[in-house]
Amino acid sequence: MNITICGCGNGAHACAALLSKKGHAVNIYSPLSREVELFKTNYETGNGLALTMQSDSRIEMFKNLKLNKITDKPEEVIPDSSTIIIIVPAFAHKNIFTCIKKYVSKNNLIVVLPSRGGIEFEVNSIMPNANVVAFQTLPWACRLKKFGSEINISGVKNKIQAAAMPTDMPSAFFNDLEELLDLKIERLKSTLTLTLANIGQIFHPGIMYGLFKNNPDITFMEKDIPLFYENVDENIAAILSSMSDEIREVARALNKVNEKVESDKVLHAKEWMIGAYDGLIEDTSSLHSMFHTNGAYKGIKAPTKKMSNGMHAPDFGARYIVEDIPYGLLVTRSIAEMVNVETPVIDEVLSNIGKWVHYDYLGKLKDVKNLAKKSRLPEFYCINSIEKLITL
Repeated sequence: MNITICGCGNGAHACAALLSKKGHAVNIYSPLSREVELFKTNYETGNGLALTMQSDSRIEMFKNLKLNKITDKPEEVIPDSSTIIIIVPAFAHKNIFTCIKKYVSKNNLIVVLPSRGGIEFEVNSIMPNANVVAFQTLPWACRLKKFGSEINISGVKNKIQAAAMPTDMPSAFFNDLEELLDLKIERLKSTLTLTLANIGQIFHPGIMYGLFKNNPDITFMEKDIPLFYENVDENIAAILSSMSDEIREVARALNKVNEKVESDKVLHAKEWMIGAYDGLIEDTSSLHSMFHTNGAYKGIKAPTKKMSNGMHAPDFGARYIVEDIPYGLLVTRSIAEMVNVETPVIDEVLSNIGKWVHYDYLGKLKDVKNLAKKSRLPEFYCINSIEKLITL
């Protein structure tokens, strides 16, 4: 197959290496020219991509995995690609969609991996006629060792949820993706279910809040940077569990007005962990123990930034915050308000992280909702550019 991967992050590297290893013609596209040039330079210096895969005690290494083309020009790769896989943070989706939309046809399948919350709103406003499969999360736990050159995969999920736009997309598309990505796909009836079932909106902001709520201004030496998942204690696990319960209540309330929202598919964090990482977790007796004994999570550190004095501080500008709150948890919180479900623990997380980043998430949400009742701003109708405005 001719496949284009949009993005140059951890997941994009992992996907490119795995698909190249299977013999597909894999292209890398990014609209960021400097990113593409750095990728090309390191790729050529390393004579291809190097992939390290860890499973239990076994380590497999693959070298000199070749790509077909690396480019910042969508017209060079999008029209001839049967499958276009978008692997970028949710805040970059709009830019990618806008860059590729005029080269996309009904012959292309677009895969958004992962989609995060509200993907259906953005797709419908930019590419309403495209064939899109949106995934709940990345299939792999992966980390870059060297940009454009080396990627490490420490765990592979057993099962992943996905939904289609349009909803009547033939099952053959999903069957092909299962074979392509080597995993089982649980197809959901609605992308709204996918929005609520987004596990990243729980794990990432929830753990960040739990790790640093007592001292968000903490600094540490590089050797003392805390582990992210393996430092989930019983108190943090309780926060994640409560967030799960609140979101599931939202799903049940939404199901009463829209039966396509499958509330039983919106899993509790513990259920999700077992389904995704069965066989990689040694102790499934509690959510706390599952984080500590999940082989896919071993060694992954909390996101930090290096200070001018050489110390490290929590990075609240990392995608765990700037992606998983505005493109995840805040979307779910807005829906919760629509169906009159209270979310005290989610509100606690949003309120406190909002103070850390000096952005009042809940206050801004309230302002937007109030303004929407009293205004006809074009943005409320997905008209956010002169190009869209003049086509009316």
